[in-house]
Amino acid sequence: MPDRVIWGSKRTTAGATPFEAEVHRDPDSGIWWVQSDDLPGLATEATSLQHLIDHIMSLAPAIVRQNLGREPGGIAVHLTGDMAEKTLRING
Repeated sequence: MPDRVIWGSKRTTAGATPFEAEVHRDPDSGIWWVQSDDLPGLATEATSLQHLIDHIMSLAPAIVRQNLGREPGGIAVHLTGDMAEKTLRING
């Protein structure tokens, strides 16, 4: 399980550019969902923003490994959209 969440910074420890993802909330159902061109296959939704972030943090390392063909150690995912900007640092 990923062990850290860093809020509000786009920098990673290695200086690499984070993966970009957009978070949205459906106003009628209240469901949060994410989309990302940088992380092909990242498709999840949740009933709360925190649950969505938990899903992203658990899915991103496998997506990087399986869909992008690289080891996911020390990745970052920068979230924008229907929320304040946040950067997740994930030690995959």
